[in-house]
Amino acid sequence: MAEATSTPPASGLVARFKQVLHGLGTDLLMIMLGVVAVRGYAPHAEWLTFMLAITVMMAMAATSSWRRGFRLGFWFGVGHYGWGFYWLINSLHGHGGLPLPGALAMLLGLAAIIGLYTGLFGALLGRMGPGSVWFLLGGPSLWAFAEWLRSWVFSGFPWNLAGYVWDGQLQILQVAELVGVYGLSWLAIWGPAVAVWWWFQPSDVRINRLLWAGPLVVVPLVMVHLYGGVRIVTLDALPKEPGEPLRVALVQPNIPQHEKWDRKLRQQNLDIHFKLSEAIKGPVDLLVWPETALTFFYHREFPFLMRFNRLLQKMNTTATVGAPVVMPAQEGDKKYFNSLLVFDKGNMVPSRRYDKHHLVPFGEYLPFRGIIPDSITKFTQGSSDFSTGPGPQVMSFAKGALGPLICYEAIFPGEVAALGRQGAKWLLNVTN
Repeated sequence: MAEATSTPPASGLVARFKQVLHGLGTDLLMIMLGVVAVRGYAPHAEWLTFMLAITVMMAMAATSSWRRGFRLGFWFGVGHYGWGFYWLINSLHGHGGLPLPGALAMLLGLAAIIGLYTGLFGALLGRMGPGSVWFLLGGPSLWAFAEWLRSWVFSGFPWNLAGYVWDGQLQILQVAELVGVYGLSWLAIWGPAVAVWWWFQPSDVRINRLLWAGPLVVVPLVMVHLYGGVRIVTLDALPKEPGEPLRVALVQPNIPQHEKWDRKLRQQNLDIHFKLSEAIKGPVDLLVWPETALTFFYHREFPFLMRFNRLLQKMNTTATVGAPVVMPAQEGDKKYFNSLLVFDKGNMVPSRRYDKHHLVPFGEYLPFRGIIPDSITKFTQGSSDFSTGPGPQVMSFAKGALGPLICYEAIFPGEVAALGRQGAKWLLNVTN
């Protein structure tokens, strides 16, 4: 009587080991594709490289289970955003003084969080059927939806949107006035979606469908390009507004972060701002000092107010100055704001104020402050969190309303557009 046999445990381990190696190899490929796709952004602006990398990722995710599709999209996102956000190392470590290991950990952590959105894209992509019309239309729409989602969930972080690969393509960029940056992202994913759709057609009709695939990619690009060309010509033909152009003087003191908030260097740093301002030649309409140019509460520093007023009278101009502002709150508490102040010549106090409303998580405030121990503070200067301002709002100015944006508020498309709807003629973005 023959005895039943089973696979030796060693063989099972070898098979499992090979499976793990195969998975790691695929993960590494996705990371590399994500890194390569960064070439699509400025200064390289190689939009075709971006599309080729996206095409490979989409082709692999299109026939995967939702679990594997999520994994493919996630590792693509980790590579793409980990490499694309490289500048955060210099910002956090070089300027912010955060130890290098901590800066690297924050970069990778952020890349992993943003990678969840590309993971969502990969997980749902395979549910559409790669050879179907649903895939053709749904792929670009799903990517654009994931980008819109990450622009507001947990405060949002819409850096490196796919629509930015069209940087330098002036005619294509004009369509943003109709569809916004998310529409440009849709257009960037359309070509890869068509390529994957064509590849997964039945072999007996693939050649015939190629006659469809080419025009499907080319015709929308040509139409958008033609629209942009006509729009540019139309705008150039409009009559120019009479009057002098806006003359702006931007003061950049280039003070290291660890010195900027040093109380012992406060007067020295302030003198640098004044020296640069006093060296400006010729009349200017607007003098701009950067975000938190003042590291103190202006209303408590009468000597500064007098000196600054004399400067504006001498220059015969208006100035905007970044400064922290403290306001009383309920039950004797205080609220702190990261503000932009407008000083008119002859006035000792600011006539207008804008409070930053879209704050940087962990940099300007700690999310979920109510459940986080007080011993944990944000990684930038100061132990108290900033409070949020009321939202986008324009500021009156003699040569047209200013649309103020403080630091990374400029990356939120809807909020910038809101300033335009409120009548802003000029966008003013100050940063630290």
